[in-house]
Formats: sequence, C-alpha cells, structure tokens
Amino acid sequence: MTDAARTMETWATLHRAHARVLNDLSRRMEAERDVSVLEHGCLYELNSTPGRQLRMATVAERLGMSPSAATRLVDRLEERGWIRRASPPENRRTVNVAITADGRRAYVRNNRPFTVAVEDAIGARLTAQEMVRLISLLGRLGAGSNAPGSRAYSSRMVSSESRRRYRARSGPVPWRSPPTRGAHRPRLKGTT
Repeated sequence: MTDAARTMETWATLHRAHARVLNDLSRRMEAERDVSVLEHGCLYELNSTPGRQLRMATVAERLGMSPSAATRLVDRLEERGWIRRASPPENRRTVNVAITADGRRAYVRNNRPFTVAVEDAIGARLTAQEMVRLISLLGRLGAGSNAPGSRAYSSRMVSSESRRRYRARSGPVPWRSPPTRGAHRPRLKGTT
C-alpha cells in the first residue's frame, strides 16, 4: 500500500468510526433523554467554562459546526430555557451564550446517561491501553501535527501549505480562476 493510499484509508476509517459512534450516541440519547449529543455537548462546553459563558463563534468552533448550525442549536436550547444569549455593552456585535440554572440541572441530569452511552460505545470495544494510544494519536491530529516531533501548524498555515502543494502538482486551482479584467464593472448600454 502506498503512503497516499494508507493516508486515505486512515482518513476513511477515522471518518466511519466517528460517524458510527456519533450516530449510536445520538440515537440513544434522543431516545432515552430527549437531548441530542450536540445539545449535550453545548451544555458541557458552557458548564465547564469559567463564567459558564462563551462567544457564539467559540461554541461553533468547539462543536465543529458552522456558525449558522450553531445558531440553530442555540435557538433550540434557548427555547428549552437551558441557555440565554447576551451581547456585552462594549461590543454589541458579539453574541455570548450562557448556561442557565435549568441548563445546569439538565446537564447534570443527562451527563451520567451520556457517560454510560460513551462507555458502551467506546469503552466496551477498546482496552484501556488502546484508549490511551488512541487519545495520544487523536491528540496529535487535533493539534495539527502531521508527523512525530513536527511543529503544529495553525489551520491557516496548513491550508496555505495544502494549496501550495496542490498548485505544484496540478497548476492553478480550477475553482479560483482569476477574474477577467474589468469584469467587476457593469458596462453601460451604448458604451464600448
């Protein structure tokens, strides 16, 4: 197997495992507790943060969601009375999300069943040694490290480096062709 094929197989296996575990957890939590994994994850992030509040953008980032998906998630939690939104007076463009007392109670009530579901989904399939090794490997991936001992790249640097390598192999990126000169200016009728 080539390095590229092994890398793609690793990605596919990681993706399938993540999807399966997440789907199993979601079905179980929704059936038993009427809360989704993402809703519980949002409550976890807020409950475990000093001050028990985060910026909306941080919620989206921590949960791996787009800003619009995070907004819909926060809407659902706000309807349940588990969180509230607030804009700080010094920057009204920023939206902060804070967990409420009802949200903390919901988090505590759902956390043990969630932990049991995670233990069933992961702990029952891996030994303690395997979990320690997996935590180490996933930690390296999550930090952006692409090789043992390499420095972690920021997402901007990785993206930039990936684009550079792509262009070196295949020329200009096809979906980003340069605009035609003057194409941004509409032509007036009767002018040349």
